Parts: sequence; C-alpha cells; structure tokens
Amino acid sequence: MLLAPMLGITDVTFRNVFAKHFSGFDLSYAPFIKVNQNLDFKKSKMAELSPSLNRHVEVIPQIMCNDIAPFLHVSSILADLGYSRVNLNLGCPSPTSSGRGLGCGLMPDTERVDRLLDGIFEGSSLKISIKTRLGLRSPEDILNLIPIFNRYPLDHVVIHPRTGEQGYSGEVDLEGFKKASQQLKTVVCYSGDIKTFQDFQSLRLKIPEVSHFLIGRGALRNPNIFKSIQTSSEASLSSQDFSEFIGELGDQYLRKDFSLKDVLMRLKTICYYFASSHSFPAKQIKAIRKSRSMFEVAQSITAVH
Repeated sequence: MLLAPMLGITDVTFRNVFAKHFSGFDLSYAPFIKVNQNLDFKKSKMAELSPSLNRHVEVIPQIMCNDIAPFLHVSSILADLGYSRVNLNLGCPSPTSSGRGLGCGLMPDTERVDRLLDGIFEGSSLKISIKTRLGLRSPEDILNLIPIFNRYPLDHVVIHPRTGEQGYSGEVDLEGFKKASQQLKTVVCYSGDIKTFQDFQSLRLKIPEVSHFLIGRGALRNPNIFKSIQTSSEASLSSQDFSEFIGELGDQYLRKDFSLKDVLMRLKTICYYFASSHSFPAKQIKAIRKSRSMFEVAQSITAVH
C-alpha cells in the first residue's frame, strides 16, 4: 500500500506525523518536483527530501519535466542523497502543467515520451517508475504509450483511470484501467477513488490481479484505511484519536515557523475530509470551517455528533 502525494498536504511534516499515528502503508510518494529547461526547481521541495527528515517512512520522489537534462539533473541530486528510485510524473491534470506539455499533457506526444525515457534510462542509475492516467483527452493515449513503456525496465506504473480533462471528477474508467494494465509488462499500481475500506474490497473483486494500490484522499477520510486493508477488517477511528493526530500535526507546523493562518488552512482541509466521511452534521462542519485557533479545530472534531 502506498500513500499518495497530495499537493499542499502530504509534505514531510504530514508524512512523519501520519506514519507515527497510523500504520499499514509501505511507501509514500512525495509531491512532485517540477523542473524546467533551465534546470530550475523549488529548492524547498528538495530540502524536504533530506534523508534526515524522512526516517519514519520510505519515500519515492517524483519529478515532473518533459526533457532529459532536467530529469537527469534532479535525479542525480536525489541519488547523491541516497535515493535508489524516482518517479516520472506523466499524470498531473492541472492545466498549468498539462497545458505546457507536462504531466498528462505529455502523453499524446509518444515520440517525445520515448526520447525522454531513452535518455533517462541511459543516463540514470536509479529505478524508474511512472505515475500516469489513461490520457490527456482520450483514454487511448496510454494504449499508444504502452509499447514504449514495455521497451524499458520500469520499476512500476501507477495508473489513475481518468483522463486529464476529467481531473478528479466523474466516474473512473475501470475497463480502461484493465485494458492498459493487462498489456503492461511491469508491476501496475491502481490509483483513484478508494474512499473507504468497502471501496477497496469491492475493487479487489473487480481487479484481483492487481496487488498495489495508491490511496490519497481516502486516507484523509479515514487514516486507518491502510490498517483496515492490512488486517482485512474495518479498523475504527475515534474523533479523539484523530484530534490527537491533528493536534500534533499543527504543533509540528508551528515549530517550523508556519503562520497560524497557513496551519489552520491545512488542518481545516484535512478535518473536512474526515468530517465528510463520518456523517458530521452541517453545524459541526461549519464550526470546522470557522475555527480560528487549533483549540477550536480540536473542539469542532471531538464535539458529540
């Protein structure tokens, strides 16, 4: 089981505190490092991948680019830090990325993807995986890429069964996922809409051949979802336990000199997912949104509902 990267949420602080409170997942993807043709990228993203800060959970870094030199530049830095594998992001649906031929925006350009992979495997000693979708606009994009993927010794491929145009809305295309996964010659990991333990159980019946799953928002809705999957039994989570997790997460952010406003925004986002899956009444959800301190956030979560 893998914890999915969620931009603005699953930074190193979140990953460490989450791993301390909740078990059952093996790896975590880090949010992607976007690197341009001038080899520029946010140094803060690389700083968060320091091994000294990531001792509680094994992390797979992601790189988003559309050319060889930027990938090799960042992967070389990661190798020097001690990482043995890295992921190429071909799945981000954000228009600011896909519109510039990054993320899933690169998928229709099969020749460029082929050149990119050829250069990556020639120049990098790291294990390479790919995180992708069914396509940018057409679910046929991935089928056109599979013969290319199969020419390289990919560590694994993560597939989110939607197109970039869909983003995270609409129904997942499970048949499209099956069609793609059956043609790939490497390990395939499923990602998308596993919101509950029941969702996972139902999905396993539909794709029994898949044994690797990437879960993001489902882990915010119920952080014990990984434990439930690991033990094959629904693992309950009390509001008090969740509140203790939120409290420590907030404290850690404040120790890193995050502003109270930024901390509250992050905590409220996480709490909203938890509340929406635990049948919190509208009044209590409103209290979460209006919280002006960490104490009020904790109160709004643990209030009887």
